[in-house]
Amino acid sequence: MFSDVKCSKLYPTPYSRIDCPYGYRTGFFCNISCDAGKTLFGSDFVVCDKSNQGLFGAWNWEGGHQTVCESKHILYVANKMWFVLRFLNSIKVISQRSVPSLLVLASSVHTQLSD
Repeated sequence: MFSDVKCSKLYPTPYSRIDCPYGYRTGFFCNISCDAGKTLFGSDFVVCDKSNQGLFGAWNWEGGHQTVCESKHILYVANKMWFVLRFLNSIKVISQRSVPSLLVLASSVHTQLSD
């Protein structure tokens, strides 16, 4: 029987800091923070959970995606892009059929960044 199950070491993404005060064993957590001027997308902590079979540890990321830190400017640009494309579509300058990939991309970025 495996009693000391651990998660893999976490490596920070750009502009982020990770602090795991108690290590990487199951049941323990790591705090995540961003450099000054950056915005956190995701949770500010993650917990090491035991796999269903209990053989290994797995980080339990909120939404299933690792937390990242990005420039606030990226969020601003993504929001503006989404609103401009919605406006152009509403006045029939572009249509969803003619440029579907732009609308899908803008909507996806807008949704992910505003959650």
